[in-house]
Amino acid sequence: MPFKYISFLAGLAAVLAQDAASTCNNYVIISTRGTFEHQGPSIGFKDMIAWTLGNVTGGVEYDTVYPAAQNQTFYLGTDDVVRYIDAGVQSCPDQRYLLLGYSQGASVTDAALYNYTDPESAGYKAIAAVLLIGNPYKIPDKVNDVDQLGGSSNRQLRGSLYNTSLPVGYGNGIPEVFYTSNKLIDICYENDPVCAPQSAHANLTAHILYGGSLAVQNMGTRFLVSKLGGATTNSTNGTSPTTSASGSSGSSIPVSTSTPSSTSSTTVPTGPASGLAVAVQMPALWTTIGLALVSAFLA
Repeated sequence: MPFKYISFLAGLAAVLAQDAASTCNNYVIISTRGTFEHQGPSIGFKDMIAWTLGNVTGGVEYDTVYPAAQNQTFYLGTDDVVRYIDAGVQSCPDQRYLLLGYSQGASVTDAALYNYTDPESAGYKAIAAVLLIGNPYKIPDKVNDVDQLGGSSNRQLRGSLYNTSLPVGYGNGIPEVFYTSNKLIDICYENDPVCAPQSAHANLTAHILYGGSLAVQNMGTRFLVSKLGGATTNSTNGTSPTTSASGSSGSSIPVSTSTPSSTSSTTVPTGPASGLAVAVQMPALWTTIGLALVSAFLA
């Protein structure tokens, strides 16, 4: 990864922070994209973010600033997420955070959570929800593990990079406290070789289906809205659900079945880096995943 590019991203994060130095919101969706996706919103959350922002007022989206390259970059994303939350906790103590991670972005989120394992800490309390898709460090046999329909068909399968010979820690799974807190959902599409490589029919195509799956986008929206104090009701006609969330009108707002034209993207204050920089060598798997994501963009 060229040093100039990394320096540019660091500068970009600083500029975004400066622009929003005086901004506080009810909640922030921190979206962390997968390998080779361009800086900005991830294709994995294209609808659920817009639907959540549209249903629960006072929220914004922040897109984690990091290279999303195939080697040694997830720790840079982790540093950005931690810096963002830590500074926000200081500047905007009532602000809540929804952490979303796709593929390598899930790895970024996994590692970031190790800074917030104390249930009494302000950072832990500020995190309202964690939603992962295609998580390579998925820990098997957790009730928070669901397939694309919300079922348990691949719950017993571990992620492709989860190492059973190592203790759960930085770069090897999600902290246990987030499994027991009911703040987490870890979605693994059936036959996705990244989060369930032991599947009988594993194929890389499954890894790029999340963004186009109405079931996944609806499930994600319902989960996120519920963690913000909203309530959801499943539709009976095969379309997306109706979501009730606290807002100015107090009325139910339907979640659209069409792809939104754009999502809100802004930032909240950031501050000094947390110092977390776990330089873990990421395997060539990221190259393969990244090429698949590029193909999805071009399709």
